[in-house]
Amino acid sequence: MNKRRKDILMGLIAVGAFFTLGSIGNIVVAILPINFAKWSITAKYIFNIGYELLTLFIIAWILKATVVENFKDYKGKIKYYLSHYIKYWFIALLLMYASNFIIITINGNAIAQNEEQVRALFEVNPLLTFILAALIAPITEELVFRLGIRKIISNDYLFILLSGLIFGSMHIIGASTTLMDWLYLIPYSIPGCIFAYTLVKSKNIFVPVSLHMIHNTFALVLQMVASFLVI
Repeated sequence: MNKRRKDILMGLIAVGAFFTLGSIGNIVVAILPINFAKWSITAKYIFNIGYELLTLFIIAWILKATVVENFKDYKGKIKYYLSHYIKYWFIALLLMYASNFIIITINGNAIAQNEEQVRALFEVNPLLTFILAALIAPITEELVFRLGIRKIISNDYLFILLSGLIFGSMHIIGASTTLMDWLYLIPYSIPGCIFAYTLVKSKNIFVPVSLHMIHNTFALVLQMVASFLVI
């Protein structure tokens, strides 16, 4: 098997594993001999974190050759990568705020349904929300929606567009309640496209991972500040 075919296969397996494991998780919860709905919020969080870590481990193992190689490179040039690529996060943030402002003007909703859910969870348990949203999720999502898809799609422009759109849609599916909620596909896809662009330019998955972590941490810090102001 040549390298290109092997890359496509690994990418398909990684992306497929992500969605398959998500479905298996729901099935496991459904067949457990206990009532998951009656679990405490903290217990549900711990279960979800454990399952997310298992998912991350499996996907990282599938893509381990690239992950190990990229990590060694990133570790030796972390200052360069952060100083050179942090500007792209600011660009993503600016474009997100601009598109959100336009959507709010049209739609009237202050925030997307997915964002409302994240904020509600953060208020219940900030620490576990931070672990899940700012540390685990960015790594898993970048391995799947950036590295996995990149191995499948070699064309730079097509990869950037599809990676961003798929990433954005995953934040809308299951959280949208009206057709207008799909307008938020735009602000959610913007960072996905920009993270994909940084992978194309840097050829190192830990660049978008770092930017994604910064992005989610920034959002959670804003939520924490907003909570204190309300109090």
